Amino acid sequence: MKHGDYIAECCDYNEWRKIMAEELPSASAFEIHCWNEEHECIDLAMQFGRKKDFKWDYGTVIEGEVNPKFINWLMGLPKPDDTEIYNKMTPFFTIALDNGFWSEHYGTELSKEYVNQMFMKFKSNEERQTHGGSDFIEIQYCMLPSGTTDREIVDAVHNWDLSSLFIFGDDFQRFYNEYKEIIGNGLYSNLHEGSIDYCGINYYSR
Repeated sequence: MKHGDYIAECCDYNEWRKIMAEELPSASAFEIHCWNEEHECIDLAMQFGRKKDFKWDYGTVIEGEVNPKFINWLMGLPKPDDTEIYNKMTPFFTIALDNGFWSEHYGTELSKEYVNQMFMKFKSNEERQTHGGSDFIEIQYCMLPSGTTDREIVDAVHNWDLSSLFIFGDDFQRFYNEYKEIIGNGLYSNLHEGSIDYCGINYYSR
């Protein structure tokens, strides 16, 4: 259920937890939607977010960052006891992630919309390998001082830095089409100049 589009009903708490555990690591931001009268739920969500400036007469939207603390907190919440109207998996009416995943109606309906994000960040190399192995363009910011020689820059590069931005192989042509005029010519690892070669090993541009 991690790939493509889907809408699914969920009536099992362990299944909800399993799917949430699959979806949370690939998200960087969340929204939690609560009805205005759900004061305890709003206060609970506010521990990890802030109220979003969004006009919803009947409810409140809390937004925040998906990080390990948020994931551990959300996954550690017990199944609610008030299940007369909904067989609730979570106390929150809606949990929306920026990777296209939605837990709605207190977790009883799950949906996923495919979101094609050109630039990606990963929390670990294991997460990157799961997503696409080594089929990426990796963009690093050079932290070396001004005046560093080209040879020193080339020799200092270490791949798979978690501070990097990554572009998946399926998006190489799209990246080139949109950014070729900005990137311009640069250096290959042999110190020769040329246009970007996204099938090469290293490429350096100022």
